[in-house]
Amino acid sequence: MEGLRGDAVLNGEPSGLTVRIGEKGRVPLVIRARGRAAHGSFAGYVGENAIMKMVRALPRVEALQGTPAPLDAESLRLTEEVMRWYKEQYGHESSTMADVLKHVTVNVGVIRGGAKDNIVPALCEAEVYVRLPLGISPEEIRSRAEEVHSVDQGIEVEWGRHTSTLTGSTYTPPDARIVRLLQSCHAETTGREPYLSFTSGGTDCRFWRLLGVPAVSYGPRVYGMGGVDEHVTLEDLETTARVHMGTIIDFLTGRG
Repeated sequence: MEGLRGDAVLNGEPSGLTVRIGEKGRVPLVIRARGRAAHGSFAGYVGENAIMKMVRALPRVEALQGTPAPLDAESLRLTEEVMRWYKEQYGHESSTMADVLKHVTVNVGVIRGGAKDNIVPALCEAEVYVRLPLGISPEEIRSRAEEVHSVDQGIEVEWGRHTSTLTGSTYTPPDARIVRLLQSCHAETTGREPYLSFTSGGTDCRFWRLLGVPAVSYGPRVYGMGGVDEHVTLEDLETTARVHMGTIIDFLTGRG
């Protein structure tokens, strides 16, 4: 995106028909435990089992789950405002994630290690995805994760994937022109006042916000997210198209 800019960004990812102005930060980490290979019949006497080192290290990483955000008065007000409508976006799941935007979440998503059952494993890797609320930086959470060194000096922590996915929490101010126009078009199309929202996931909007470009998402409700029957409804798809078209026309013609 070098040299590419715009006046605003309208993203169509699912938002539960809410005006999604922000998202949590995302920090991919790789935890790597190194051991020393040996024949499995000598286990406990010769070699160092990297998988067992990882078993001891991961609870230290998972303990970051639920770390509260140091929110100032304005950030707390905004966070509580956008959390009010999680039931509209996520239905029955909302009751179990009432404070997801106020806390760090940690997912140990992938573990790789070992070659054969009769060989003491010399290497074990875990891919971990951490989502950050407002007020906590990627560097801070990596520093906390590196406390696994206390388990074993043979354990390393590094950024995962490519560093372009590494961002803190971002949001577009609620009074930005693109936000106000989107809210107006939603109200005209649906007959209901729109809700502001944040997502605990991530979108490409974060890249534009980091460049100083106001960016907002608006899309259908998604059912069964991440499951085998993930889907949206045709009604929501039509609503999204109408709201997008109206917002684009209003933005380009100078309304608001």
